[in-house]
Amino acid sequence: MSISSSGQYAIGCISNDKIYRSVNTSTTKISQDLTEVFEPLYKYKTWTSTGEPRSWSGISCSNDGRYVIASTTGTPLIQYSQDFGVSWATATINNPTGVNWYEVSMSNTGQYAVACQYTETGRIYYSSNYGATWNLSTSVTGWFLSVAISSSGRYAIANQDTGAVLTGSTYYSSDFGATWTLSSPNPSVASYNMALSSTGKYGILTTGFTNSTWGVYYSSNYGVSWTRSASLQSILTTGCAMSASGQYAIVGAQSNGKIYYSNDFGVTWNESNSVSANWYGASMSDSGQYCTFAIGNANIAYSSNYGVDWTVTSATTGNGTNKIAISKNGQYAFVTTTAGRIFKCVATNV
Repeated sequence: MSISSSGQYAIGCISNDKIYRSVNTSTTKISQDLTEVFEPLYKYKTWTSTGEPRSWSGISCSNDGRYVIASTTGTPLIQYSQDFGVSWATATINNPTGVNWYEVSMSNTGQYAVACQYTETGRIYYSSNYGATWNLSTSVTGWFLSVAISSSGRYAIANQDTGAVLTGSTYYSSDFGATWTLSSPNPSVASYNMALSSTGKYGILTTGFTNSTWGVYYSSNYGVSWTRSASLQSILTTGCAMSASGQYAIVGAQSNGKIYYSNDFGVTWNESNSVSANWYGASMSDSGQYCTFAIGNANIAYSSNYGVDWTVTSATTGNGTNKIAISKNGQYAFVTTTAGRIFKCVATNV
């Protein structure tokens, strides 16, 4: 799931072929970031399909939602949109190395982006022209599960699964994704979800697979090194999101179906007042006050107090939601579902 900085646009994807987006038609003046998103969220009534039916694996959008990128598994394909997800084109991949594009992440302006492949010889690619063209990064190879990029695009992080033993390696980049360096000390974990602060200084990654690595890792030096939080070492974590400052963050847990929140840059975590559910993609406003989570049963949960309290509302797409991103004013939303398409919605207040 991905959220634009302005909050105007949102987008999400799933693993079996559909992406959804939403547009909020409210004209009420916004007095605080995302104040309109969560009041009318339950009024995202009419969802329409956009894009092609594919196994969408990753999706991200720019600050204002104008630029969107989506990756697919099974085919060597990245698609991009430059008109708020209305129309899509196939990106040019320079030096293509294989299939199974797994995750993507886009900077605030949309100019810079990174993408990774989940195959034995998978690679990381980067774009500097709004997702239209992709170039091969340095020769790091492996089963890449997740990537995240800072607001400026200069800093990025990526995680690689070693496969058989269900452990992984984490890398960082400080040149817009062109070259990558192994983090040290390196958390030997495989992570499906990562998040970065606006500057890239602070980051978190969620872990699963084996009991010995359950929990959340955090970084305060641009992903150069990582520390395991003492708070969630017995919890298998999934989706995550982080505020622009990095101070606020949220993660979902598969172990007990709860959401956890942090207000100290991911160092310590507290259990929220949420229902128990299967939490997938997460999204957070720049301030951290407003958050969303996609639930596997076609619903969306949202919070307006930094992830402490949560309300569940129907996404009304008719399919289980997987990833979601909303813009700051909630006008546009993009969701991916178990039906395997991108859906878009124009939200209303009636």
